[in-house]
Amino acid sequence: MEKSPDSALPSVTAHKAVELLRQRLEDIDRIAVLRSDDPDVRKWRDTTEAVLDAAFGKPNGEPHRMTSKFTNAGSFAARRVGRSGRGGMPDSVIQRQHHERLRERKAVLESCIEQLELLAPPAALLPDIEAALELRDAGGLSAGTNLWIVAPDLITRLAEVESDRVDIASLVRMCKEINSSHEHGNVLAAVLLMRTVLNHVPPVFGYQAFEQVVAAQKKSLKESFDHLENGLRKIADFHAHRRIGAFESYPSVAQVEPFKPQFELLLQQVEIRLRSETRPGN
Repeated sequence: MEKSPDSALPSVTAHKAVELLRQRLEDIDRIAVLRSDDPDVRKWRDTTEAVLDAAFGKPNGEPHRMTSKFTNAGSFAARRVGRSGRGGMPDSVIQRQHHERLRERKAVLESCIEQLELLAPPAALLPDIEAALELRDAGGLSAGTNLWIVAPDLITRLAEVESDRVDIASLVRMCKEINSSHEHGNVLAAVLLMRTVLNHVPPVFGYQAFEQVVAAQKKSLKESFDHLENGLRKIADFHAHRRIGAFESYPSVAQVEPFKPQFELLLQQVEIRLRSETRPGN
């Protein structure tokens, strides 16, 4: 039995595909005034087909049905016999068919855009979903940006820590949720989760409360951890317990980002403490 070709997944996000298809649509008026045999007409068609392949993929290695609709639009079954009987067709007929083909292809492209924007075919949205779920240093979160609170590589290292004493999984998940909340502008969710981490990690250091962790540190770490206890925690407590009033304001990013260095330092100390326990001889 012959093996079916592998499917090719979409290679661009739905948002990017819509942008590219709109560019192809904007070029139709220029293509319409060209002769049907102009090289630019074929180039426009080939490039548009490539965009459609990138947007919808190739199920079982074959063009997606929308790509096929575009390619086959305006296929004329009429016998192409010219007035002279030598197989030629009047230019007027050729151009009319060229314009009809373009009208049909325009309608197909408009339908593709509608599907990508409104109907959201799962295959077309897959790259968007993967990009949103994947915490990656190169995945839209380049080094030096403020799109995250916890560096993705630190989260990865924490997830790799093995401990017989504590389960690190919830902490790793909280760090991912903090980054996701911060990236999407959900400042209140981010700051409350950061406070939750302060309450969550003391047993790693052998204590039950974070204020005990702070008190046990040497000067440099103590000052950084105290910044979290008496700065970050106070801001989180204020927003968690305040009641609605006549005038309200949502917390800004500026209330969270100043605590990023100390918060990462705390998580690095968690990693160091747990890894030191797994070393031979400990």
